[in-house]
Amino acid sequence: MVDPISGVIEKKVAEGVWTVVRGWFTRNRDLKKQVEALQAELAEERSGGLAVEKMMSEVECRTEDDNMYWSKDAKGGPYCPLCLHDNQKLIPMTQGGREGDFYCRLHDHHFETQERRERDRQARQNRAQPSRPGYGRHGWMR
Repeated sequence: MVDPISGVIEKKVAEGVWTVVRGWFTRNRDLKKQVEALQAELAEERSGGLAVEKMMSEVECRTEDDNMYWSKDAKGGPYCPLCLHDNQKLIPMTQGGREGDFYCRLHDHHFETQERRERDRQARQNRAQPSRPGYGRHGWMR
């Protein structure tokens, strides 16, 4: 026959062990869920990083053209460098009022190609200086 006090003690010990084992399995299951969630988050971050790397491999930055980005296959662009660096998105710019002048509507910013700046510089140099009456060959002060 089993001593009633020993039976009560054994029952309490068994219940305590069972509580510990059940808690371990519960914590283990919760830990497993946390690990799976972190793995999914990491995979998503990596795929996003890979998408940005792929996007960046398809465009080239032309530093001489106010750092605008153009497609390497010459089928797209120019793209706003501010949008690309801030948001990792290729946002095409609109044509400005003149050839070689581009505008980003999101950043309210104008960009110019080197060719546009060269044409502007040439136009400024080619403008004739206004003549002052009274000076020069035909002026009244000779």
